[in-house]
Amino acid sequence: MKRSASPTTGTACSISSQAKAKRGVAIVMTLEPMPDLDEDDGASGRLPASTPAATSAAPASCGATLLSGASGRRYHRLEGKPRKALDETFARLGDHPLGDLAILPVLADSAVRTYRVDDGKAVAACVMNGDRAASTTFLALLAKGAVLVVSDAFVLEKPKKRVFATMMSKANPAELEATLRKRLTELEKAQGDPVVLPSELMSAAKAWEAWWAKQARLAAVQALC
Repeated sequence: MKRSASPTTGTACSISSQAKAKRGVAIVMTLEPMPDLDEDDGASGRLPASTPAATSAAPASCGATLLSGASGRRYHRLEGKPRKALDETFARLGDHPLGDLAILPVLADSAVRTYRVDDGKAVAACVMNGDRAASTTFLALLAKGAVLVVSDAFVLEKPKKRVFATMMSKANPAELEATLRKRLTELEKAQGDPVVLPSELMSAAKAWEAWWAKQARLAAVQALC
């Protein structure tokens, strides 16, 4: 019997097709089944596209482990190459580089270039594809445990898990940071003041792990397409 496509399948296939056509980037938390679904948080039935399974092998220049996260995630200092153009883009915003991360196993094939915003209230992470940023994501931690994510990649907002997210698919870093600051102002009353993060690579690792640990486990969707 032929199964008709559901709205969820259509959404998943559309995202997967965009990823294959290199018209967008989807940040995928994991490929394990999710333990629960929030039906009233505006994110039910929406799954990001899956990516090819990553290997657990660290890049050749991978350094010391900075942080061990949930589900086997590991954050390593990466001796990345200079990113002059990208560094200059963030420098114009007053942000400065923290260094490069290898996030294993989920981003085993990519370096993640990280920055701290000028007042320390957020970090930015650029997932690199060769010499260019395939995606740019700003993350902020709030005093009552919430995480704010603003990205040009596909991200999910899960208010019940205190994950607040905005996707801006064609935004540049300046637009992403401006939106992050606007949303921080909106969230502060209910979620507390932004946590000022130390100027060190560990801050980026902790911010990403705080986000990923809060996200529900997301299933791969290629089988639905």
